[in-house]
Amino acid sequence: MCPSLASCAGIPIVLLLLAIPASPLVAQSSAHQMVTVAVSPIVSLAVQGGSETAQIAEQRDGDATISLRYDLTTNVRGAVLEATLLSSTTSDIALRVEAETTHGISEGAVLLRSGEPAVPIVADIQPGLENGQTISVSITGEARTDLILAVTLRDPASGVSTTVGTGL
Repeated sequence: MCPSLASCAGIPIVLLLLAIPASPLVAQSSAHQMVTVAVSPIVSLAVQGGSETAQIAEQRDGDATISLRYDLTTNVRGAVLEATLLSSTTSDIALRVEAETTHGISEGAVLLRSGEPAVPIVADIQPGLENGQTISVSITGEARTDLILAVTLRDPASGVSTTVGTGL
């Protein structure tokens, strides 16, 4: 017999708890999931101006200065804005190109000639937006109608690029 009701009441409860199997209380399996996130380089470029809308600011002895506007968006560090002169024939034409920037380093006025490789006009562009920046283009030489300024925004790390051509 139990000397007190309190000590006897605990015996069946302890036995009952010991009788419950422990396995349903512990998870038998675990699920592993892996999530992979990839961020692709963004190099977006738009150039306004050119033969239809460019304003010739100066005309002296065959030299003309044209002002273009560019907008760019990038999520990469160290992007480069490059320029190339495209022409159907080689001649004495030369372009002096200079670009404004708020997210990179302007290379100053650079000289472009037809048939030569692209030249950086803005280097070390950081992630962000550049809207309404100016590209000044001075044309030296004979008047021509087949000149195209190709502007390329390029990510050197991945090789991803966007090119926009505008007639001058």
